[in-house]
Amino acid sequence: MKKTIMTILPIILALFAALAITFMIDRDGFWQRLAGNPKLDQANFQTLEPALKPNEALACPGKNLIDFCPLRAPDIETGAYAVGVGDLSIQIRNILAELPLIERLDDGSDPLKFHFVRRTPILRFPDVFTIELIKLGIVKSTLAIHGRALVGQSDMGNNLKLTKQILRALAKFEIKP
Repeated sequence: MKKTIMTILPIILALFAALAITFMIDRDGFWQRLAGNPKLDQANFQTLEPALKPNEALACPGKNLIDFCPLRAPDIETGAYAVGVGDLSIQIRNILAELPLIERLDDGSDPLKFHFVRRTPILRFPDVFTIELIKLGIVKSTLAIHGRALVGQSDMGNNLKLTKQILRALAKFEIKP
């Protein structure tokens, strides 16, 4: 029995070392191989069902504005903004440009949609976000934000924090009821 353990132990240590080296060389690629390609994980707000894990955050317009997330109650209701979707798109682009560890995943061809990954500083855990802008009028718009961790059961509230941070940056344009 002791001889078997002594034979298996170096194999386990070698596998662990290989995993650690792979992680250190390409942290982003490591998580992509483990959790899948974040580019393929865009949210569809019309079909988004209730979260099964606490690692998601959803901000959607209130039903008094538009029924944009019909199957799921949002964590935060977004209000209306006194800017058109074009100006809101510029604001979102500027906000994302100022945030660290963010990589846009879409090609930017649809100015009303943003799909990006935000990684944690040390271990580079990927959190995937989709933002969709919604036209309510010529100079009136709103948005929906969905963020979720690709790895693990909980994100310790990080997706909700980033969602709130984005909404705080847009607060100056919000139409007060």
